[in-house]
Amino acid sequence: MKKNRLFILIVCALYVTTLLSQQKFIDPATKHKLDSLDNRVLELNQKVRDFGPDRDARFFYTKRELDMTIFLREYEELVFDENLKQAQRLIESRIKTSTKRSDTYAVQYYTDYKSRLTKLRSQKIGHYNQLFAKEKNFYKEYRKYIEPGDEHAYNKTLRMLELAIKYADRKGLQETLKYLKRYENYTHALLIDYHSNYDLKKITSAESHFLKVFEEFTDTDSLQSIQEGQKLVETCYNYSAAALSKLDSNYFAMQKIVAANAIADWNERQGISSELASLTGQAVVARRDSINKEGIYQWNDLILVIGSVNFDSKSANVRKGEAIIDADRTLINYLRVNKLSRTKKGLELGKTYILPVKDRDKVSYFRFDDNKQAWQYIVAYT
Repeated sequence: MKKNRLFILIVCALYVTTLLSQQKFIDPATKHKLDSLDNRVLELNQKVRDFGPDRDARFFYTKRELDMTIFLREYEELVFDENLKQAQRLIESRIKTSTKRSDTYAVQYYTDYKSRLTKLRSQKIGHYNQLFAKEKNFYKEYRKYIEPGDEHAYNKTLRMLELAIKYADRKGLQETLKYLKRYENYTHALLIDYHSNYDLKKITSAESHFLKVFEEFTDTDSLQSIQEGQKLVETCYNYSAAALSKLDSNYFAMQKIVAANAIADWNERQGISSELASLTGQAVVARRDSINKEGIYQWNDLILVIGSVNFDSKSANVRKGEAIIDADRTLINYLRVNKLSRTKKGLELGKTYILPVKDRDKVSYFRFDDNKQAWQYIVAYT
C-alpha cells in the first residue's frame, strides 16, 4: 500500500511540474533535460515496485538512485528559476536525511551539489553586477536576445527579464528596476505586434493611420466586421501601453467606447429601439420627445439611467462615450449609497445602450435641457 502511495505521489508531482512548466518559457535544452529526468524517475519507480516483498541489495541501490533523481529534477528546475535559496534548503534537507541514515555515499553526493551551488551563486552575482553596472551593458545583452525577431526570441527575452527583475528587486535596485520594467513592457509590445496582422507601430503613431484602418471595420452593417474593429482597438490599447506609442492608452480607451457604441448602434438598428415607443418604468413615464425626470429606473429587464452632461467633444461617438461614463458614475454611486455595492472595483454593469430620443422631427441620442443647460441622455443596462 505504501509503495502504491509513493508511486501516486511521484506521478502527481511530475504532473504538477509539467503544468507549471507549461506556464513559463523553457528553452529546448532545459526542457529536454527535465523531460529525461521525469522519464528516469518513472522508470526507477517501476523497478522499485517490481522488487515486491523479496528485497535485496539491489532494492536499496535502486531506491537511493530514485531519491537522487527526484532531487536532481527538483534542483535543476530551481536553478533554472534562479531560486537558489530554495535550492540551498533542498540540498541541506537531503544532507540531513542521508546523515541520519549513515549513507556516506549520499551525503557526499548532496555535498558536491552544495559546492556547485556556492560556485553558481558567485557566478550569478558577478553576472548581474556586470550587467547592471550601466544600462548600456544591459541593453547590449538585451539586443542579443531579441535580435532573431521571432516568438521564441521574445519569450526567451521575457524570461531573461523576469529573472533580472527578480534579482534587482531582491537587491533593492530601484533605478535598475525602472529600466528593466521598461524593457519588459517593450518586449511585450514586440510580441503583440508579432502576432498581429497589422503594423501596430505605424497604426499607433498617428490618429490618421489608426482611423484609416479602424473606420473600415466600423462603417459597415456587418456585426462581425465591427467586432473585428473592437479587437483591433484592444490590441492597439495593449501595444500602446507597452510601447509608449504617440497614441497612448488613454486615446485607445476612448476608442474602446467608440467601438462599443458602434455595436450598440448595430443592435439598435436590428430592432432594440423599436420597443421604446412607450417607455414606461416604475414611478416614471419617460417620453422620447421631451425632457424627462432624471433618476434610475427599471423598465422590463433593463435598468435605465436618465441624466444630463456637458460634453467636451464635438464627435458624436465620443459624446456617447461621455454619456455612458457619466451614467456609470451615477449608477455606481446609487449602488454604493444604497449599500448594494461597497466598491466599484470588480463591478460589472452589463451591456450598455444609449437609447435614441426624438428631437422635433429627427432622431438623435441627446436632447438639450434649457433649465440645466446640459444634454439629457437615457442609458440602458442589461
